[in-house]
Amino acid sequence: MDTLFDETLDMEHIADLVSGVVVRDKSKPHATDLIRAAKAMVHGNKPDSPAPEGIMAMGRIWEIAAQRVMNEYARENGGGFLYDVKMEKDGIICSLDGMLFLPEWTAVVEMKLKFQKAAKPWDKPDWLLQTKGYCAASGCQRVVFPILNLLSNPPRAIATLTGIEYSQLEIDETWQMLLNTKAYLEKQGGEN
Repeated sequence: MDTLFDETLDMEHIADLVSGVVVRDKSKPHATDLIRAAKAMVHGNKPDSPAPEGIMAMGRIWEIAAQRVMNEYARENGGGFLYDVKMEKDGIICSLDGMLFLPEWTAVVEMKLKFQKAAKPWDKPDWLLQTKGYCAASGCQRVVFPILNLLSNPPRAIATLTGIEYSQLEIDETWQMLLNTKAYLEKQGGEN
């Protein structure tokens, strides 16, 4: 046997091929950036640990599969699904993975990929803050999380679909936190 080649492929490039190149508008602050900034102000300037190599790209690849899951869910429930929704409110950009429109209600859709241990939205404060902000921008109170948990011990993949509903007070308080953080950063001269 002769090895003809043995190359490592670039996961970001693969994600670009599958889902398209992601271009982010940097002219205004994003809700997720404001959440990170608020966290840093509360906990000191301790940055989040970077995601292991290729994980963010794998998340983008998971989004393609999750889009199909959400399209099927919407169709089976008499509704529709819109992918990759950009919204702006009060000068804050919110990049929603999608919106689910059902006859009885509407929801923000936020797709997540998690490694190590199975995750539920209520165990992830950043996910909750992010989606409460997205609810403020979209005018709804519900969120649907398609989550792919890739576990190592024992090795397995578990996909879940979890829906939650926030109170209007939770949404309003989170949006006010985002506005306060934005105002503080603008005052400090670091808008984004």
